[in-house]
Amino acid sequence: PPPILPGVWGREPLRKHIFGAKGVGSQGDGCAQLLCRSATDAEAAMRIVETELGMRTMPLQIGASRPVGQAVVPAASFSAASFPASRTTPPALFPLLDADGILKPAILLLVEQAVDAGLAKVVIVVSPEHKGHFEALFRRPPSPREMARLPPRLQRYAEKIREVGAKVELVEQQEQLGLGHAVLCARAALEEEAPTLLLLGDHLYTTAHPEGTSCVRQLLAAYTGTSVMALQRTAEAHVHRYGCATGKWDISGKASWPTRFGDGGDAEPRRVHLTMLVEKPTAEFAATNLAVPGLPEGTYLSAFGLYIITETGALLQWLADAADARGASPTAPPLQLTEALDVLRAESGLQGYLVDGTRFDIGGEPQAFLETVNALAPSLESVSPPEVRGLSRGRSSGGA
Repeated sequence: PPPILPGVWGREPLRKHIFGAKGVGSQGDGCAQLLCRSATDAEAAMRIVETELGMRTMPLQIGASRPVGQAVVPAASFSAASFPASRTTPPALFPLLDADGILKPAILLLVEQAVDAGLAKVVIVVSPEHKGHFEALFRRPPSPREMARLPPRLQRYAEKIREVGAKVELVEQQEQLGLGHAVLCARAALEEEAPTLLLLGDHLYTTAHPEGTSCVRQLLAAYTGTSVMALQRTAEAHVHRYGCATGKWDISGKASWPTRFGDGGDAEPRRVHLTMLVEKPTAEFAATNLAVPGLPEGTYLSAFGLYIITETGALLQWLADAADARGASPTAPPLQLTEALDVLRAESGLQGYLVDGTRFDIGGEPQAFLETVNALAPSLESVSPPEVRGLSRGRSSGGA
């Protein structure tokens, strides 16, 4: 065979990642195609070829990865910042005026995004004391008398809630012991061999995509078989609030990319091969360890609150082992998700993807909830007069 091709497939570090290789082009010397064992192996092989051989690579997926059909939404958290409201109503049930002019519990916005994106099952993790509220929303339709008092558009929406609720399964988290523990509580309801979408029950996601594609759909479209988490740019002053990440941009197939975002030229990269995850780092730690080339100084990548996990079973098993190691002591630290994701990153690979959108944390300070209400609420001009009158009649009806 020609001399260059064996230099690619003949390298020992590549052999464990590929089934074989072939040459394409004149005398087999145009390019080498590597048939990799998995999406994770493909990423590893690309890094080896690019860093050790100085050659450009481009991923090519044959066939499709298993589609994402299930989601889990931890919604049992207690918000100390929202006390005493959170004693009676968890953040996932806080009411918000949606763009269609309908006042909805936050969890319904999340479930609608997941179901509208094609998911067949949504597992919601709830606290025992609030489970009845979720059952009332998803399991018990309005009574005939209540339905008669609703305007026609809300009667139609009640039917949509019933259809969405058929895809919802509720599981209990007896004690709130961390986000990782909440995910673990959903284990019996999840198919461990299937990929899982994770949404946070005290978060809301609004799109800024030019075509209006939801944040959930954006992440599903970016999913190629390797676990991926949505990312956002975050200023240094705020990194202590979020899980943060760093890594190397995926610039496969690009001739060049901007040395700084906003410089124009070639399309800016969005996918990151993650090399580190850290839960709520200090600004000093971020400056030393989390800088990402191309981002302005003092800007970092933080978790957006959306994840697709390919290795569902492996993640759940790690969480179960970590929970056993922590024991039942009341002084044991919360079982967080970030540490589990970093183990997953090291063992199986984890990508990051910059979505077009905004994340709102409604479980934090009351001011953040107010900002969310104002950001999501439609203007009166966007709701037609008949709809406004219909909503007003529904609200003003009194008596039993």
